[in-house]
Amino acid sequence: HQKNTPCISKEELAFIRQMDDEIKETAHSENKKSFAQDYRFWIVWFGMLVCSFLFFGISIWLPTYLIEAKGFEKEGMSSITSLSWLFALGFVLACGFLADKTRRPSLMATILFSLTAVFLTVAVFIPNPILAGLCMGLAMGCQGGVFHLSNMLMVKYSTPETAGRAAGLIGFTNIMGGFSSYIMGWLRDLSGGDFSSSIAMLIFTALLGLAAYLFSIKRESAELRLSPIHVQKIQA
Repeated sequence: HQKNTPCISKEELAFIRQMDDEIKETAHSENKKSFAQDYRFWIVWFGMLVCSFLFFGISIWLPTYLIEAKGFEKEGMSSITSLSWLFALGFVLACGFLADKTRRPSLMATILFSLTAVFLTVAVFIPNPILAGLCMGLAMGCQGGVFHLSNMLMVKYSTPETAGRAAGLIGFTNIMGGFSSYIMGWLRDLSGGDFSSSIAMLIFTALLGLAAYLFSIKRESAELRLSPIHVQKIQA
């Protein structure tokens, strides 16, 4: 190999061979291990639970929030609500492209949860109702992106033999997330029609999703450095 690659030193060649061995060993151990034994799958599961909670909470209550809290007329509410679903579609498409480009889905999910918390916070405090509505729509869009990333990571951490069980556990989070609309309504009623406590709960939930994915970023970065594509770039 040294004759065919004169630009690579013996030390670099030894490093590349060591990475090749680590990749093979990691792949072998991952194939033997069930997805249920991989803590990263449960991070994805929890992240999907949080995502469902946020997405359904925002999407179900957004029309009422825009009318009662921000003073929108019915026509304006319909426009912002429709735009929010377009945001979600745009984030899904963008995250699909960027996930393939960067190969850092966990990092992207962390960023999306961070943006969700920021957008929700701005929506509460900003006086301009149109900007507040757009921020709520962008928060909903961010969670559309997390939906896509969660499904992709579920495939990554399962095998063809276990994909059905893994998908079932992920799908369970969609049902649980539906309870967010009930909790938001309950908090709104306790506050006498004020949405502040409901939005604060959503912000706290987004921060939980952010915290969960922080545990997988370092491992994802290490895997990227050891990936065959990365090795090929070094060899080139």
